[in-house]
Amino acid sequence: MRKKKRRIYIAFFEFLTVAFISFIVGGIHIMGMISEDSFKLIYLVLFILFLNKDFLSGKSIIKRLFGYKIVKIDNTPANELQCFLRNLLILIYPIEVLFILLNPNRRLGDIIFGTKLIQLPLTNTSIIQDLKVDIKSFTFSVFTLITFLMSSIVFFMIIWFLSSE
Repeated sequence: MRKKKRRIYIAFFEFLTVAFISFIVGGIHIMGMISEDSFKLIYLVLFILFLNKDFLSGKSIIKRLFGYKIVKIDNTPANELQCFLRNLLILIYPIEVLFILLNPNRRLGDIIFGTKLIQLPLTNTSIIQDLKVDIKSFTFSVFTLITFLMSSIVFFMIIWFLSSE
């Protein structure tokens, strides 16, 4: 039961973080402090960041706080593209939450893209130190480029779909 609760907490706090930032940006836009074009650009950046939140070593900030990491089924590191595709299913968030409630080990994105969430051993390393290590060890790959291109394409498809109604 404890693992199920942690999994739910991680999903909730990641969603809450995005909702909070979106609320602030939306409020600033409604108050007329930023133009429509700036608003769209900010949301593009936020959307790309959210889809790639697990980009560095399979750990978002929230996952780092809780001590978790995304890996492949065989426990080898998940690449950027797998993390992105896994996060893309957040667009159907209610279904993802249902999967988390039914199966605390793997959500729908994990099942489809061959990943899982594992708990890391406790260390004395701070989140900032951990992040610095991951940034220093990051290497640019084809997966990096594909991931950012796909993020942009998905965002523009959503904007096009919403504006065509």
